[in-house]
Amino acid sequence: MKKFLLIVFALGIFFPGFSQTRKSTSGVDRNVSRTAVYKGSLDEAPAIVKPINMFVEKPLSFNEIQLGTTIFDNQSNSSVSNRFYRHQDGTMAFVWSMGMIQAGTWPDRGTGYNYFDGSSWGAEPTARLESQRVGWPSYAPLGANGEVIITHKATDLVMSKRATKGTGTWIQSNIDGPGAGTKLTWPRICTSGTDHNTIHLLANTYEPYNGQGSALLYYRSQDGGTSWDISATAIPGTGSDNYFQVDADSYVWAEPRANTLAFVIGNSWCDFNLFKSTDNGDTWTKTLIWANPYPLFDWNTTITTDTIRCPESVSCALDNTGKAHVVFGLGRVTHEAVGNNFNYWPYTDGIGYWNEDMPPFTAVNQNHALDSDTLYAKGNLVGWSLDLDGNGFIWDFADLYAYNPQVGISTMPQLSIDAANNMFLAYSSTAEGFVGDQYNYKHIFLRYGTPGGSEWQNFIHVNDDPAQIFDEAIFPQLTANSDDNLHLVYNVDEQPGTLLGEDPGHLANQNRQLYSMVPKFLLGVGIPENSDFVNVKVSPNYPNPFRNTSQVEVSLAKTAPVSIRVSSLTGLEMSYVNYGLQAAGPHVYKIDGTDLCSGVYFYTVIIGKQQYVQKMIVK
Repeated sequence: MKKFLLIVFALGIFFPGFSQTRKSTSGVDRNVSRTAVYKGSLDEAPAIVKPINMFVEKPLSFNEIQLGTTIFDNQSNSSVSNRFYRHQDGTMAFVWSMGMIQAGTWPDRGTGYNYFDGSSWGAEPTARLESQRVGWPSYAPLGANGEVIITHKATDLVMSKRATKGTGTWIQSNIDGPGAGTKLTWPRICTSGTDHNTIHLLANTYEPYNGQGSALLYYRSQDGGTSWDISATAIPGTGSDNYFQVDADSYVWAEPRANTLAFVIGNSWCDFNLFKSTDNGDTWTKTLIWANPYPLFDWNTTITTDTIRCPESVSCALDNTGKAHVVFGLGRVTHEAVGNNFNYWPYTDGIGYWNEDMPPFTAVNQNHALDSDTLYAKGNLVGWSLDLDGNGFIWDFADLYAYNPQVGISTMPQLSIDAANNMFLAYSSTAEGFVGDQYNYKHIFLRYGTPGGSEWQNFIHVNDDPAQIFDEAIFPQLTANSDDNLHLVYNVDEQPGTLLGEDPGHLANQNRQLYSMVPKFLLGVGIPENSDFVNVKVSPNYPNPFRNTSQVEVSLAKTAPVSIRVSSLTGLEMSYVNYGLQAAGPHVYKIDGTDLCSGVYFYTVIIGKQQYVQKMIVK
């Protein structure tokens, strides 16, 4: 199999890319609700002790590199941010929460760190970076050539920094909370200035503070963390007049542009707002994205009279003009009685999009302002669970969806904008047809948006490879800075769901942190108008799996030669049909499986110099 894959990649093709209109799940699925208990976070609770599943080493796809492992798998409570960075010289660093010992409360938990020196990644770490138990690392460049990581422990934050990235001794120090007995937790950092010497830190309190169940506090250091000229300050608009509490991991930074900073706060139970500063954090403006219909939501008093269509994970990026762009996963919840129980609809699906040129999301009934069908009609729905078998709808997931009340079918979006203002979306989505013993797997998907976000085009299914079809792929992260390639990391294990998310039946698996480099041209970026790559669309074969025949739809922008080759997993050619020159327009080609044994095969659609490789299953 590896030999065949190497041949495919040598031809310049890896991920199957395609364009697709949105399909809906069945009405039955979309109206199924479940009850959950609000926990706020999954950090300091005792470890869930389960048998460790013996890990079977799996082959990596051609361009994947394993950066490290962990059994502790809760990399975020909702939104993912600021753990993967590409420096201007092409070097990269990635950090994650790493823990291997379940006893007690993961006593060995700390930061896993790996560094790319411009030619190769380092060895996988075998121990945490810090000298004490911590979690939730956030990374940023520091100074002319250094780096900084901030994590939290049981009482305060731990800052680790060094003057030369990738090498040298880490200098550790503590960042105290706002007062005695007030824990500071879940840090998110970025750095600004030409020398990256100004550190911006957001963290929230583990206990009630200043009239809030948990408060979001801002710290700023303009001397690389030696001192803090702004400390434990609530940015205007984040205090008790606006938020009953700010939950863990519900806030994310955009990568700064000069002195322009931006972050968003958003989840199911509060207003969704953009906060922006154009003077390096001295002053801030707040822009409403979506008003929660139950402001200052309080678990002890608030009762909803309708379900709430809401954000459940968020991401923010600044383009090269300083305009903020925001993406968010969609959820649906209700709170029908006082206390921590709530209902949620696990089959709610979609990734929404907003930018500063747009008004807030509103509706006659504000509970439904983030309805996915409405967003799609307006062009504000940019990601969803894809119709991977091409049959025109998303089949009933039923109980084959490993659910978590903090995330939906499509979730954990990441937005990256390059120097040409091209926009790139990564997200994790329950993958139709990829089923383990009991549940569907989540996979990573990419999508390209034209500058300004006015048009969203091709998708890429990152994990549609025999080495990964039975991997759960979550927590995607894109670097803000990119070249001709997208730089992507994500977490995979061999069971759907997460151990710490308490998904039913999930064992203590070894989770792998994987890096992939994805050429932008596979998404249609930077391809000349006279290229063979322009406006060629190949849809996945349907039906799939199949027994006798399947069909592939191909749309050509101009006359081109077309042929289709079917190969086994070992690269043995099973059939080859040359259709000769084909006119511009749509075509349907049949694949004959009557002489094929049951199993997994590749089919390659060859259009001129371009090749599309996808997987098919013969029953």
